[in-house]
Amino acid sequence: MTKDSRMTRQYLLQAAEQYLAQAETYEAMTQQGLADFLGIRVDIIYRRLPIPQWEQLRRTCIQSRLRKIIEDLRTEGKTLAELTVENIARHARMPFVIVKSFLSSDEWQASRTMLPPSRGRTVLQKLSNITAQYYLHAERYCASTEQYESLSLKQFAEFLGEPERIVTRRLPKYQWEELRGKWIENRLRQAMEAAYAEATTQDDFTIKNIARHAGIPLATVRRFLSEDEWRTRRAALPKTREEAEAASYLLQAEAYLARTQRYEDVTMKCFAKSLGVPSKHVFKRLSKRQWEMLRNQWIEMRLKEAMDAVYAEARYQADFSVVNIAKRAGIPVATARDHFPADEWRSRREILPPQYTATLQQMRQAMERVYAEAKTQEDFTMPKIAALVNIPSNLASHYIGEEWQARRATLPTTEEKVLAALQSLVDAHIPVSELTRQRVIELADVNGAGTWPWFKEPYLAARRQLALHTREQPKAPPAGMNVREIPGGWIDLDSNSWDLRPAGKNLLQRGRLRKDFADIGWTFLREELRSPDIALGTVDRHYQGFLKGIALLGEEVPDIRRARLEGVQRAWMTFNGTQALRQLARPCLALIFEELMRLAQHDDAIDEMEMLRISVWLRDDVKVGRTEVGEEFLSENEWNAVIQGCLTDIIAGIAYINTNPDLLTVSLHPLSKENAAVVIQWATALMILLMLFTGLRRESILRLKTDDWAEVHPGLYILAWKHNKKVEENGAVLPALLAQQLQLYVEHTAQVRAALATEFVFLSSNTRGHWEVQPCSGLPHRLLEFAKRHRLEREGVLLPLNPTVLRRTYTTRALYEGRNLAAVRAQLGHLHFSSTLRYAKFDRFEHPAEVGTPLDEYGRTALTLWQAPLILDELDPEERVSLLSTGVKQMQDVGRCRHKRCVKAIQGSPPPCSLCEHLVTGPEFFDAWKMEHRHRKQELENLAEVPGSEMLLAQKKYQFERFEANFVFVQERFHA
Repeated sequence: MTKDSRMTRQYLLQAAEQYLAQAETYEAMTQQGLADFLGIRVDIIYRRLPIPQWEQLRRTCIQSRLRKIIEDLRTEGKTLAELTVENIARHARMPFVIVKSFLSSDEWQASRTMLPPSRGRTVLQKLSNITAQYYLHAERYCASTEQYESLSLKQFAEFLGEPERIVTRRLPKYQWEELRGKWIENRLRQAMEAAYAEATTQDDFTIKNIARHAGIPLATVRRFLSEDEWRTRRAALPKTREEAEAASYLLQAEAYLARTQRYEDVTMKCFAKSLGVPSKHVFKRLSKRQWEMLRNQWIEMRLKEAMDAVYAEARYQADFSVVNIAKRAGIPVATARDHFPADEWRSRREILPPQYTATLQQMRQAMERVYAEAKTQEDFTMPKIAALVNIPSNLASHYIGEEWQARRATLPTTEEKVLAALQSLVDAHIPVSELTRQRVIELADVNGAGTWPWFKEPYLAARRQLALHTREQPKAPPAGMNVREIPGGWIDLDSNSWDLRPAGKNLLQRGRLRKDFADIGWTFLREELRSPDIALGTVDRHYQGFLKGIALLGEEVPDIRRARLEGVQRAWMTFNGTQALRQLARPCLALIFEELMRLAQHDDAIDEMEMLRISVWLRDDVKVGRTEVGEEFLSENEWNAVIQGCLTDIIAGIAYINTNPDLLTVSLHPLSKENAAVVIQWATALMILLMLFTGLRRESILRLKTDDWAEVHPGLYILAWKHNKKVEENGAVLPALLAQQLQLYVEHTAQVRAALATEFVFLSSNTRGHWEVQPCSGLPHRLLEFAKRHRLEREGVLLPLNPTVLRRTYTTRALYEGRNLAAVRAQLGHLHFSSTLRYAKFDRFEHPAEVGTPLDEYGRTALTLWQAPLILDELDPEERVSLLSTGVKQMQDVGRCRHKRCVKAIQGSPPPCSLCEHLVTGPEFFDAWKMEHRHRKQELENLAEVPGSEMLLAQKKYQFERFEANFVFVQERFHA
């Protein structure tokens, strides 16, 4: 398609002539048809081809076509009778009215006289000699008549000097009407031309004005005038005076620019000055778009003239430059480049000989040199070639640009080479730690630092893939080495560094210990590692305690072998650490000084008595502090808030997993645009619920495997757990709903677990956003994130969520709800009741330890006495009849007691009758069941609003749960 800026008026005029010449029908002779012919918008035609010029071309084309058709008909030997307007219109494929309006009377009659008479006789020959004579007189009279009023038989008779009746008898009226009609049509055509020439707007070109010019009554004009032609010509005129003025200004602007020679004068201000009118008047009548169109045409014409002149004078290609052409045209170079006919300029320039033949050869040699050194397309640049020849880059690009592009296409891109190298490393399954940007760059053999924007995502994806697939099984230790096997590998006991991170612990390094501590502490830690009965967590905790002990003693005790009790006490009192750090350091310091006391028996440099004083003081006299009342377990509201947060995260995780993401490739970093962080939060929520509803320790939760729980009875799940603190293996009751949620999580993360080659349930991400098994060291961070995410606070401070708090909360709630102390002890894996009671924390009224005996006694009876009732219809007929015939003593609201007195009262505190297995009930007692259900529910709602009723509320809740189970049981039996 030709650009708008190339659509000059001259171009459009030539295109219009070609289009009208090949148009087959009259209906196709429109500006819209011309626009379709050129493939441009019709509004461009309206703007750049004035309507008068278009109409003139159209009239000329129609007239030329009609002449040709008449000539063809005459050549074919058509008779006078066949040369009619209808036949001409049919051959021209034009409306009859249009053809009739374009055939002038003289031309039409001349064409008819040149044809042979129809069937050997002319029209006049058909008439009598007298009538033919009168017909010729009438034609001459009409030709000489100038006024419409004179065009009557009466005036014609007076012209002949004969009575009207004689003329009427000699000349038939229809012949006179034919001559009269031709005169009117001819006069209207002339009047239309005159009215159109005078009209400035459509309102001026009216039928009334045409009638005035013709001197013919309006009614007669309407009968003879070609309305289609009138409407067509009227549409070519402006609608308003303003449009007429605008068209006038447009024509004047064209004339002004045609005689303007300087670029500086091609402004609307200069144009207004040439007209002698204010600039604002021109701005109002001539739009900026119209002026820009004319200005662009002037610039293009000027540039074409300048190009012709410069080309005629140019000897070399360098002479025929854009700068020289713009200079010759007197137009700024920047403006010239915007309107420059680049294709024509290039084709002409190729004809001229290049001036810098030697330089061209040098540039080609430089290009070969840069190409030989280039590794990728990014290395093969035009500035490097130009620098070797010492010429501008744009000049070099002009001469060898196409050659350079062709050579450059033969080189690979940096992206192609780097991504291929990256994929080869992934296919080789190298360790993820060995996948670095530098290694990829070296393998790809490219230049760069690996900071390309397109490299980040593929690089991270490759690391995630390697992190899944390059995990190797721990290799067996070499024979004869002093080692200890740990989960995920082994460690060399004779080494100065023990990596316990595969087992979820820390890296232990002797170099981090002060020398006096390392001589004793490292040996102590090695002996602990040799003992399989000592857990790795204990060794790790002792190592951390040694580090804190070094920080605590500081400069007060620079050498523990020469330590004095006073110095240790000063260091203890001045230590600016937390109570937790003191708790961690105190037993480890005691171990160090006890070991020094034993070494003193063989080392005179060590004061045995002083070591004894220090160790006794650390063991017996130092008190680190005690937990405040109610601080380390969750209240009722906090417990509910934690559960609500867990459910929110579980729902979000399930919703995300239902979108079917590819967990092996998606990023786990929460700041990534697309990430699977909600799956990590889902796992955290399940771990919190497990600790909250089973009381298990952190390590037991994290060491859970996918087959560690099973449904042993409908609705009853048992969870097998283990802990290496005492090499414990035990079972715990798992809520059915929680077991189902665990199974759902396991099923949806199975592909990740398979890629990691692990059976552990809970998955997490490392700092690089790669999948890994949830480590022990990362759980505190996950719990802190959970508290922040759900805004869990206690008195303005984040809620202290950790496994110990959750374990204590479980123990406290279990005892307050009436659970048997022995059952709670078994759930927690304790050997002694005292260990379990230590996990029960204070409430507003009393400590569980103080009510342990009554709670235990009550739990032993309540857990066995709360049973489901019997159904009356299921009893033996004799017993049913006997029971129904008993008196009021055995009558209860929800049924009848099978015994004459409460046998449960003998065993201890009796349960409510609705929770007793000795109750017999039936459909007739169902209203009482519903009433008791409403009463119990209302009681719980009232208790929830009473401050300080947490213990009683917990007991009532548990009792209500048991009642609801019996209520459902009874409902099912009644409706069975």
